[in-house]
Amino acid sequence: MEAAATYGINVSDTEIHRAPPPRDAAYGLVRRMARHGLGDADIVVAASDLMAIGAMTALRECGIEPGTRTGLAGFDNVVGAEDVTPQLTTVDLNLAAAGAAAAKLGLEETTTRTVRPVEPILVLRESTPPRTSA
Repeated sequence: MEAAATYGINVSDTEIHRAPPPRDAAYGLVRRMARHGLGDADIVVAASDLMAIGAMTALRECGIEPGTRTGLAGFDNVVGAEDVTPQLTTVDLNLAAAGAAAAKLGLEETTTRTVRPVEPILVLRESTPPRTSA
């Protein structure tokens, strides 16, 4: 929500819906939401790619083609995110770089620690098509 606010996007608490991590919970939640109308929702952002894939299936079953009017994105960049239709936009948390930074910190012979931020990588794919500004 802080990142959205940085870019002038207001996300109200009523626009946030929570489901437990499994794919099926996200599927059920998004299916219920889609049946009752998504209103002017521009994008569904799931907490993981597996949840996003479940949401993608739910949207499709409710007659909403993912990646058209309603975009879809997840987190993790799991193997196979590029194999679903449409290919899933995701945030790669760059865990290899995070692990390397943690190992380096653990091997340093010093009493002072330095924070080494690891930047996530946005992997844009077909599930979030380009938007024109209003």
